[in-house]
Amino acid sequence: MKKDINKKKKDKSKVRIWVENVIEIAIVIVCIVFSIIVISNPGGIKKDVHDTNVNFMPVLSESMSGTFEKGDLISCSKYRYDPNEKNILNIGDVITFVAVDKSSNTYYINTHRIAAYNVTYKFNDETFTGYKQFLKDTEGKVKSQEDAYSYAKNLGYTDFSISGYLTSGDNKSIYYKDGDINGELIDSSNEYLVDRDIVAFNDVIGTWNGKKVSKLGGVITW
Repeated sequence: MKKDINKKKKDKSKVRIWVENVIEIAIVIVCIVFSIIVISNPGGIKKDVHDTNVNFMPVLSESMSGTFEKGDLISCSKYRYDPNEKNILNIGDVITFVAVDKSSNTYYINTHRIAAYNVTYKFNDETFTGYKQFLKDTEGKVKSQEDAYSYAKNLGYTDFSISGYLTSGDNKSIYYKDGDINGELIDSSNEYLVDRDIVAFNDVIGTWNGKKVSKLGGVITW
């Protein structure tokens, strides 16, 4: 009888030790994984912005809600514009770029979707620069630089060129006062719901590859 009791105690002790070991190993693995992620994604923008790590980035705002959420961890592929190859990205691509807050003159990283190309062209001996009329005329027909040049040629535009991107958050409420889509626009002239600054080709440092991990970005930020 005593032997049975002692045996049960030993068995329980072995199980407890085994469980504790498994928990400890799991904690160590989690710590290592988080350490690798944090080390591989140091904060701050590098002097050469294209050296900035975009492999893993926590989402800090709700501007792309519906595609990825605040607190998610997204993964991007590095991108650098090559003027020789003219590897201009497509409308609809989600890009990571360096932006500036003009009120404080500070730089930050943003991830939004390309909504339109900023273009320059001549028509009837007049030079036009912008995106509004071109975006309105194309009605979503232009998705790539090839589409843009073909469309411009068909309209008789000359000296046509693409000089940058207009971006937009997928969460359109960010362009309205108090986030009310049925309410008043923050900028009454922003009928196309785009970000106000043109993104230069060289300011794009990555493209979202569609990968995300829900909530993990919030944990890393914390």
